[in-house]
Amino acid sequence: MTAAATVRTLAATGGAADYGHVLAGVELDGPAQRLAALLDPSFLSEAGWDPAGRVLSLPAGHRLLGRAVCRAGGCATTQHTGLGGVCHRCFTRLTGQGMTAEQIAGSPQLPALPARVTRCAVPGCQREATVTQAIMCQSHVRQFRQRAGGPAIGQFLADPRVRPLPPFSPCAVAACTRAADSARGYCNTHYQRWRVAAKTGRRGRAGQPARAAAAGGRAGPVRGLPARPRRREDHRH
Repeated sequence: MTAAATVRTLAATGGAADYGHVLAGVELDGPAQRLAALLDPSFLSEAGWDPAGRVLSLPAGHRLLGRAVCRAGGCATTQHTGLGGVCHRCFTRLTGQGMTAEQIAGSPQLPALPARVTRCAVPGCQREATVTQAIMCQSHVRQFRQRAGGPAIGQFLADPRVRPLPPFSPCAVAACTRAADSARGYCNTHYQRWRVAAKTGRRGRAGQPARAAAAGGRAGPVRGLPARPRRREDHRH
């Protein structure tokens, strides 16, 4: 749809129309307008379409678009066939705890996935703890390791010299919905891919990351597609 769209700003009204439930912030005409007019707003909302972020997050419980979710509590990953109703990650975790495949498949309730820390432990810090089992963001972990004398974590968190940090900007990969957490401007997943590409000589030019697939597996972003729609200009004063 985006390739066929002719986009106009509010200053050039003409025959363009605003279909905010399809693509927020743009006006469409021509074939794109006719296609957008056929899309039911309630269906798009039910299907998990975000017109502003341009990400499709299909609800797991949807009768047509849903999927079988891992049976382990706290896990939202899709079940892996032949693993007793759990995902590959949880199967590895549970077998590592001593459960057999038969026990996993036959248990009505499985050990829940350990809760992940979503915010750095430094008071006021808005960055995420991206490393598994870490309680601080990468920047504060690095600062903690550089402290002479190896202070206790409680002492480090109470130190007034340890300042909270603002959130990172979005990952530089166009189709990714995660936040950047590296000096290169990538999320951890795409940073690791960038390192592999750098070693094999497939690295792109700085500032022009590949339009790779999103790091997450449950959302379908279309932000990385070549698109003509632009943010419309707000001429209100």
